[in-house]
Amino acid sequence: MLDRFIYGRALEKLHQDLVEWRRERERMRPEREKAVETSLQNLRSLQLAYQMYALAPRDTNRGRTARDWTTEDLVAMGKEGQPTLPRGSLDDDFSAAPPGLLQCLQVAFDKIPQCAKVIPRLKGKGWYLTKQVWTFRPEEMHDLEFEPAVPIVAQILPLPEGAIAAPLLSQLGPSAVPILIAACKGSNSTERINASAGLGWPKDSRFVEPLLNLLKDEMPQVRLHALQGVGLNWDPRFIEPLISLFRDAHPEIRSQAAQCLRLNDPGERPQVYLELLKDADPDVQLCALQVLSRTNGAAIPRAELLRLLGSSRSQTVFLALSLLGTGQAPLGHAQPQVRHPFAKVPEEKSRLSSTEAAPLTTNQITMARLAGLKILQQNADGDALELTLPLLRDTNSIVRNRAFAVLRTVSGWDISENDPAKWEQWWTANKGTFSTRKPRQ
Repeated sequence: MLDRFIYGRALEKLHQDLVEWRRERERMRPEREKAVETSLQNLRSLQLAYQMYALAPRDTNRGRTARDWTTEDLVAMGKEGQPTLPRGSLDDDFSAAPPGLLQCLQVAFDKIPQCAKVIPRLKGKGWYLTKQVWTFRPEEMHDLEFEPAVPIVAQILPLPEGAIAAPLLSQLGPSAVPILIAACKGSNSTERINASAGLGWPKDSRFVEPLLNLLKDEMPQVRLHALQGVGLNWDPRFIEPLISLFRDAHPEIRSQAAQCLRLNDPGERPQVYLELLKDADPDVQLCALQVLSRTNGAAIPRAELLRLLGSSRSQTVFLALSLLGTGQAPLGHAQPQVRHPFAKVPEEKSRLSSTEAAPLTTNQITMARLAGLKILQQNADGDALELTLPLLRDTNSIVRNRAFAVLRTVSGWDISENDPAKWEQWWTANKGTFSTRKPRQ
């Protein structure tokens, strides 16, 4: 229940806050976008710095390779293997607290014993305790009239302030569910965006059908809000629409769709995801691999994982390496991790042969080529040497330097790193002495 006059004053204040927030948001947009970009860049650089140490080859003559990269190198590598991001974020909503509009709390009768003693009809039921505060001027004085809150709050769903109304309605009990569902079916895109933010909580079977439709909505904010409600109201019918979102233009939506399936798909139809691993879209491949790695990783053929080592997405490459059991931790949030991400990888024979690691050595992503070099050094066989030689001419100086360290360590020779032609001549003369079938002992 609420008093319409006091509620109206709170709504006016909310409107003023929203206008000010929008003005400030536009003023600060360049700085905010730069700060977000810098934050993501720093996170990637930290992840890459750990990987760079983990992938550094061991030089038997000089010990572990010293740090051979700069911060600028990490920034440049962090931009490789990433999807193209659309302008702006979908998660840029006005975030005033709902109590600013209407402060209420659901309480059981035993939590208000004194009230229940004075008003006996409160006993045995659930209630909403509402607090409204207003200092009245003399001309505003009137008898308070309390009305049901749900229909009054619902009236602002088509307005920008409706972004606050929807979460509030979701807290006001089962009677608000039909109103939120009806608002999600309207032609007003603002109303659908606002109402979809309140759909899904608390769990209610009536949300399933509208969520199925909202996952296909033309507005990306609606699709993202719907995904947040799917996990709370899981139904097997969500699987197909979620898979279709692997092709969504927005990375937030693709990632959230894959996450919903990772947590809820029982893994009984791996063939669907195996087919998607062959899709021409690298983002679709990544989503499918993320789901399968959690639900049924054993169903992924080794040959398929080896093929994905040539992917143009960093997360795909390192998740495939992790699933192959190489000890490489996945980049970012890709799971599962075969080893703890900060555990030292022992210097042992790789679980990949040198020829199996070949796609890494030609991958356009620098970190993938470095991972390939690490495997080649661990194998230390003829195939490893032959695959390392071309990397002496790599476009990236870090790759060139590490390729030289691998060649010198495995071969025992100390030809200049700036003379790849002499290394090639040496290999032509000596390759018959190196086994190409098993690592050197």
